[in-house]
Amino acid sequence: MARMLGFFGGEYFVKKYPDLVSLIERINGIPYPSVSGYAKYDCHTPILNGAIEILGENLGWDTQPFVDNLSENREVDWKGDLSKTMPDGLRVFVEIELGHSKSNFANLSKFELAAMMGTYDFFLLGVPGSELNRGIYYPSDFNHFEKRKEFYKQFIHAPCVIFEIEPSRKIDIPVETGLEVNSTNFPTKQGAKWGRKFIKEHNIEQNMYLEKL
Repeated sequence: MARMLGFFGGEYFVKKYPDLVSLIERINGIPYPSVSGYAKYDCHTPILNGAIEILGENLGWDTQPFVDNLSENREVDWKGDLSKTMPDGLRVFVEIELGHSKSNFANLSKFELAAMMGTYDFFLLGVPGSELNRGIYYPSDFNHFEKRKEFYKQFIHAPCVIFEIEPSRKIDIPVETGLEVNSTNFPTKQGAKWGRKFIKEHNIEQNMYLEKL
């Protein structure tokens, strides 16, 4: 099981729900998408984000859920990455953060707002482990949160788990797809939507272990 930090008993919630354990384990089973020469660091985060979204969808999770899902006339148009209602009614909201450290507080604000509005009950935040972080250079990896747990506790007021994402293997994307590394095949400043499209267009979903078992 991936390393986890629990708040308000969050670590016990995860172990109670097979769907949560499965999601965390399967996210950690996605291979590190390596594209050497694409940028300063070789982990292609749009492809990784897209892969996590495809995996979630294949496991029955909703993608890009609104924090405020009570009506179409939303006060805030914030979205998360995944959501799902457990068989007993527990509503789970998931964020994956592979970006800038300032996004930590944006994610925690989403959790806070959802808890206050009563739209979700339990929250998961996935962040890179130290090995993955070498390919991303995201300042706030799991070790960052672990060292500063008491600080972040001040901003979390609902059951929550921060979990580590640490792939055990790599996949060489140019080798898998036969694509040359250039700005046409691998444009910069893309997101999960582009990553999803790329994975499906180049038929690497199975090689990235995204299919439902």
